[in-house]
Amino acid sequence: MLNARHIICGFQVFFFLFAGAAFSIAQPQSSLDSTALPPAGEPAVSESAVTLTIEQVEAELSRTESLSNVPEETLASAGDLLNKAIAQLKLAQNHSQTRQQYISDRQQIPQRREAVKEQLSNAGGFSEPQVPAEMTLEQMEQRLNEAQTQIAESYRVYKELMAEPKRREQRLAAIPAEVLTIRETIDSLEARFNLKAFTGEDLLSRANMYYIQAQIQAKKALLESLLEEQLFYNTAGELLSLRRDLSASRLENDHKTFSFWQEKTAQARKTDAEKTAKEALTAKQIAQTAHPLLQKAAEYNSELAKKQTQIVAKIEEVSQYRLKILEKRARLQMDYKELREDIEVAGKVTDVMGVILLTKRNSLPDPAKYRKNINERLSEMSIARFESRNFDREWARLANVEREAKDVIEQSQHSISEQEYDDLFNQLVQLYKDRRKILGSVSGYYGTYAGILGKLDVQERDFVRLIDDYAGLIDSNILWVKSASRFNRQTFESVREALNWLFGPHWEPLAAAILADFKSNHSAYLILILLIPYYLWAQPKLKRKIKFTNENTAHKYSDSFRQTLASLLMTGVMAMPVPAVLMFFYWRLNTAAPTDPFVTALTASLDNLSVQLAFLFLFRHITAGWGPAINHLNLHKESIRWLRRHTSWFLIIYIPIILITEILYTQTVDVEWYNSLGRMLFFAAAAVLMVYLLVIFRPGGKFIAAHIGDHRGGWIDKLKYLFYPLCFIVPAIMIIMAESGYLYAATFLFSKIEQTLLLIFMIILLSAVLSRWLKVTHFKYLVAKKIKAKQILEKTGKENSSEKKPESEIIEQEKVNQQREMEILTAQMKRLIRIAVGLTAIFGLWLIWSETFPAMYELAQIRLWSRTDSLGNEQIFYLFDVLKAIFIAVLAVMLGRNIPGALEMLILKNLPINSGVRFAVNTITRYIIVTAGIIMAFSAVGITWKTVQWLVAAVSVGLGFGLQEIFANFVCGLIILFEQPIRVGDYVTIGDTSGLVTKIQIRATTIRKWDKKEMVVPNKEFIINRLINWSLSDNIIRLDFPVGIAYGSDTKKAEELLYKVAYRHPEVIKTDPKPIVFFQSFGSSALLFEMRAYLNSIENRLKVLHEINNQIDQEFRKAGIEIAFPQQDLHIRSVHAPFSVKTDEPVSQEDSEQKPS
Repeated sequence: MLNARHIICGFQVFFFLFAGAAFSIAQPQSSLDSTALPPAGEPAVSESAVTLTIEQVEAELSRTESLSNVPEETLASAGDLLNKAIAQLKLAQNHSQTRQQYISDRQQIPQRREAVKEQLSNAGGFSEPQVPAEMTLEQMEQRLNEAQTQIAESYRVYKELMAEPKRREQRLAAIPAEVLTIRETIDSLEARFNLKAFTGEDLLSRANMYYIQAQIQAKKALLESLLEEQLFYNTAGELLSLRRDLSASRLENDHKTFSFWQEKTAQARKTDAEKTAKEALTAKQIAQTAHPLLQKAAEYNSELAKKQTQIVAKIEEVSQYRLKILEKRARLQMDYKELREDIEVAGKVTDVMGVILLTKRNSLPDPAKYRKNINERLSEMSIARFESRNFDREWARLANVEREAKDVIEQSQHSISEQEYDDLFNQLVQLYKDRRKILGSVSGYYGTYAGILGKLDVQERDFVRLIDDYAGLIDSNILWVKSASRFNRQTFESVREALNWLFGPHWEPLAAAILADFKSNHSAYLILILLIPYYLWAQPKLKRKIKFTNENTAHKYSDSFRQTLASLLMTGVMAMPVPAVLMFFYWRLNTAAPTDPFVTALTASLDNLSVQLAFLFLFRHITAGWGPAINHLNLHKESIRWLRRHTSWFLIIYIPIILITEILYTQTVDVEWYNSLGRMLFFAAAAVLMVYLLVIFRPGGKFIAAHIGDHRGGWIDKLKYLFYPLCFIVPAIMIIMAESGYLYAATFLFSKIEQTLLLIFMIILLSAVLSRWLKVTHFKYLVAKKIKAKQILEKTGKENSSEKKPESEIIEQEKVNQQREMEILTAQMKRLIRIAVGLTAIFGLWLIWSETFPAMYELAQIRLWSRTDSLGNEQIFYLFDVLKAIFIAVLAVMLGRNIPGALEMLILKNLPINSGVRFAVNTITRYIIVTAGIIMAFSAVGITWKTVQWLVAAVSVGLGFGLQEIFANFVCGLIILFEQPIRVGDYVTIGDTSGLVTKIQIRATTIRKWDKKEMVVPNKEFIINRLINWSLSDNIIRLDFPVGIAYGSDTKKAEELLYKVAYRHPEVIKTDPKPIVFFQSFGSSALLFEMRAYLNSIENRLKVLHEINNQIDQEFRKAGIEIAFPQQDLHIRSVHAPFSVKTDEPVSQEDSEQKPS
């Protein structure tokens, strides 16, 4: 039937043809001489209309290539133009062939239309294929595979025909613009062609005119092809509709054919399995009175036959399930495609479409159960393949049944007479032949089963992916579309009906459903009935155990993090009974599948209600006076009690509202009940939540005030006046949205707010638990350090130590020594905990709110750049990839800065390695994490080593000259970390600088000098210069005490005194190595002694020098040994006359001691 659009398009085609003919008559036609250039001064093209052919251009190309007096560049350019002209003429031929095909198809439309109509009339009913009686199971399976292949082909044709109207519509819209562009191009080319500036003597001009003429012919052929295409589309509309109907009919018949052969194949398999099982059972019964070997063989054959029956049943079950998945997938895919097309045509989702989308969203299948089936199917597929191979090997081993029977008889321990041998052998051979046949069938069936499972796995995964795409499409368009009308008179009438339904006589059907389920599954109810009194009996015991852990945490030496975990676990057990009972009834009622609408709605609402109650009851128990929040997690006592008191009244009001709202949302009697009464209940829930949040987050309230008091200046303190108005604004916006008709958006966002509040509670709990763990671990680490230091001091200072330090002084000294290390580790661990909690919060918020930000999913569509990989495939990079790379880099840097502290406290402190090795491991770990993160970040945006290796090589050469010192220090830093000539905690001397190594970084090392000033030394200095490491192999150092005594002193006494001083000092090692004293030499003014003493650490070097030198002086004074000073004899040789020298009387030692000093 022709419509107005067909008539208008026909007039357009007629107009284009008429205009084209008139244009071609009005324009002068051009021709080219195909044999030789025209004489000089004449035009290269005549005025007569002659069509250019490929043969003419090829002849011109041959003649041009044969010219010898023309420059090579001119010949090459002319040859290139002529080759392009040949290509254009071939393109014109292709366009002409396409035009002829359209003409032929258009002329055949009436005949094809009648043929399709006749095929449609014949394809109206489905006729079952004939099944010969002698058809085998293998032949049926072959027919089944052929039917499946035919379905795939028919579905391909069906999809193409379903998409053809849209393609033709797009082509009909694009052809006029293409025709206009081609006509403009033809006009431009003919204008160039008709210029008289070309002369016959110009070879390039002649070749250029060939090329232009070929372009004109190609464009004209394309123009004619487009006009014929447009005419064909306008004429073949009815034929396309008929072909689509025929394709749909054929696809339906192919599905019926497939179902027919599948049913026949299943029946044949079942019949074959039943026949085999019956034969095996008969053989088993006959063999019961026969020889034991026959009994054993017949029994195994019977078991194999049972396996065959079982696997055939599984194949049938999986095949039927696969058909259902295919049907659901086909329907959902068609619905999904239609929905996308409707949205594209409309340009946006209207309010009417929003209601439809909401209905479709609620009716979408649940992908969770299909994912569960997919996960369980993997093991089933592996088992099926294993069984198939196992039975196939057994089948192969029975290739020679006579030999197998003979071997079995010979290996038998039963006595067999010669008369029984032949009969036993023949019967055993027959049983083995039957077994081999069954094994072949069972192996094949298991292979078939594994193949069907594999196909089902692919199809079900595709089905789940389609469900997710469908849900994503709806969620990205439905949020801001009205799903309900505003309040009116009908709304209040609907409220009255909903109230009558809610408070109607529904308890009787509910009791009947529970009673019916109890009769069929009484064991589950009996377990529940027994668990309730057990819980009532165990609850006081659990509370006493929790209080016992509270008492242990009050004492620091009996405290442990394990007790906190036990307290949290017991608290969770105490909070779960009510949610568990609700979940139990949800499980049982959902399994019973009640028919009453109220019972069905109540059952569906119990699922969400039980989850919410689980969190709320857990919160109440954790924040109880005996709960872990106060006693283990050290949360503010008064604020927690205040929060728990207000949460109690909130739950009493909030839970019933949520329950009734869930019932109205899930009921199927009348959707308007949820839009009316459900909306009013939503107003009440939002208002209750608003009041609760205003009370809890009031800046002057106990909860916020307690937190701000502990974290003065924190982000909560700074933003408290922003949070408080939001507690009113957000619920108020939800109420306004619901009243305006955006009920779905309001309830959806409200549920996200609920989940966010629960997430905040879990984040606070997680942060408190991790802080508790850090506190306990920190204390244990300090205790272990103190004990270790005490043991070392007792070991080294035990022998000959008369002045031992008290324990309190040892512990205090150890505190000072380890204070800086613990401050660093604790700070790193706190940062790591904050990072972990922050990442958890971000991840949780992303999971909760990602559905509300469909624009986030559009990041994957913002294309930034692309590149070609080594295989030639195009890799496209989007804005999301850049954000992912930035996130990876930032995360790597954060982890690299804080992971070493956790590594130290959790692992390295328990290993028998010193602090220097631990620092090297921490530093290398940090480098590895940061390097790996940067590599992953660059890989996320397509920057790999292959793409930048030459750039890196070039940059490295430049940087090698400009930053060679920095690179040298970096490499030296790596050498220091791996070779460890110095370590953190070593006492070193480099040049004129001595001190303690406190930090080894990538470029420089920090040394703390004796005056507590820190000096930053480039790493290169430690490698290229001489270095003294006082504690490289061990911490023992030697102190040398040179002493000179006056001539005439008792050398033996001096040696004994020096040994006495050395052994008496508590810091000097007395065993290995021992102090040593030796008479070194006769000096010019003294007898030179030297005492060498060894210390455990250089840390007290100056102190020991001071104390021992004082003790040497005191002991020598007491023993009357004079410490010599430099003396010099004066010999006067220039005076010949004697002279007198007056001296005082020598003063005795006693007199000198009596004189005042």
